[in-house]
Amino acid sequence: MESDPDAYQRKVEKIRESYEQRKAAATQEKGLIVVFTGSGKGKSTAAFGMLLRALQHGMQAAVVQYVKGAIATAETDAFARFGTQLEWHRMGEGFHWITQDAELDRRAAERAWELTCALLTRPGLGMLVLDEVLVALRLHQLEESR
Repeated sequence: MESDPDAYQRKVEKIRESYEQRKAAATQEKGLIVVFTGSGKGKSTAAFGMLLRALQHGMQAAVVQYVKGAIATAETDAFARFGTQLEWHRMGEGFHWITQDAELDRRAAERAWELTCALLTRPGLGMLVLDEVLVALRLHQLEESR
């Protein structure tokens, strides 16, 4: 099949022009909520992938970890290079099967929620990751009505 290079070039230019017009018209900033659910691994990893992209684009960001406590994790080391561009808050006391103290876990989740509310009102924060917040809800460490 013989192709016409000029026809291809016109088609590509038309696509590029359409893209540039849509990009120029997209002046309204809007929020986006993404929820990763499911059994097994990958939810935090997916959120951290989006976080990495946001940071690379220069956004200010924060992470609130509802379950993980003082245990060292690879993700904190990996994101350390972003310095003050990223706030990292490990608010939990650890996994509930380790702490075995429902009241301790509830208080930790409440502190994490209070911090979350403060971060949500912060101007200039481009992304907020609430790691394991659904676990805190499922275990009734937080009330759903909050």
